[in-house]
Amino acid sequence: MIDFDPTHALESLKQKFELSRLLMLVSAVSLIALIAIPIRRDVDPLGTTGTTLRAERGQASEAIRSYLLRYRRAILPFDQSLIINEMRPHKQRFGAEMNRVLSAPTHPFVREAILISRSLGIESAKPHLLKLAAKGPERISLLAFRAGEQIAPSSSEDLGKLLLSDRPALIIEVLATLEGRTKRPVDAILQLLGHKDKEVREAALACVPPELTPEQILALKVRVDESDERTRPTALRALAKIKVTAQVLEWCLDSLRREDPQLRLAALEVLLARQGPLKELGPIWERLESVNTTRLERAFCCQLLERAGEFPRQRLRGLLPSFGPWELYFAARALIAIGDRKGIGVLLDLLERRPTLPAASEVKLRELVSNLLVEVSGLPLSAGISRWSRWYELRQRIAPRLLRPLQVDVREFVEGRNR
Repeated sequence: MIDFDPTHALESLKQKFELSRLLMLVSAVSLIALIAIPIRRDVDPLGTTGTTLRAERGQASEAIRSYLLRYRRAILPFDQSLIINEMRPHKQRFGAEMNRVLSAPTHPFVREAILISRSLGIESAKPHLLKLAAKGPERISLLAFRAGEQIAPSSSEDLGKLLLSDRPALIIEVLATLEGRTKRPVDAILQLLGHKDKEVREAALACVPPELTPEQILALKVRVDESDERTRPTALRALAKIKVTAQVLEWCLDSLRREDPQLRLAALEVLLARQGPLKELGPIWERLESVNTTRLERAFCCQLLERAGEFPRQRLRGLLPSFGPWELYFAARALIAIGDRKGIGVLLDLLERRPTLPAASEVKLRELVSNLLVEVSGLPLSAGISRWSRWYELRQRIAPRLLRPLQVDVREFVEGRNR
């Protein structure tokens, strides 16, 4: 039989009752605290104490950190707008604190600071945004640049500095911004025509203004010469964009009389890039008849004669004995264009001669000569020299014609660089 002690049972009940009262009291106090104490919006949600904030002078204030965290958590644009509207009356007070965040590229809330600065239009943030675009983490580079442009358009000088970046995406964005500007950092744009990234080269090409100074044209010509096979086509297309104003035309014609062959080639390439025939042929003839003229210069001069529509054919015929194979090909084109059958004879002689050029250059020349004979005679490529020669003997006259333009860049073959 189990003994029952009433005294011990009474004491146990009292202890349980006291414990229940204590738990109820704690719950009541907690509930009253939650209801009575208002939630402060400027309390640091990250739990940073005032002492720590005073120690971290480079960090944003407690209120700013709260806004930054709320903005990060706001998923909907509507919620973000509410936060911006709440901050707008205090724009001046928050500007300096926001700039402190932007000046620290590794700050955990730098992205939110960029977006808030953009929405509030904090002009003092612009230098920090440009610096972030150029040197900050690559993941926020474009975001910082676009935010800065929305706050205030950057100067051409500042945009020119950004073109020196090693970030292709940023460079392309800056070039797109410059396209709508009348004042552009042309020298920096021309340099980008030789960039290793194809998209950067294309963006730079689109940004090259049509009107360049003679100095800039010469710089572009240098860029063409220094380019490799991969980048040269873009630089050549840039030359073709140049608007040949009266001033540029005068500079080109005057340059043909200078001693510097690179200057003369730049002038010739600009003249070839322009539309329509060249009326002033005097400097062209002087260049053709000079003993100091390079093979490529003579080839370019003959192309200009081909476009002229009419010129003294005997004058060009008299120069043929001094021409090399490539110069003869372009001279033949010019003669055929004005209806001189002598041009066909020159082409046949080029096919019958003993090969004297480097292998690659010889193959390319014979290919172009054969294609031109097919175009002029109407005979198939398989006709060969014998049938082309018989056709030539039966034609005492040929009509002037507009020849198909060349679709290949032959400068390396003409200059003998391609072996």
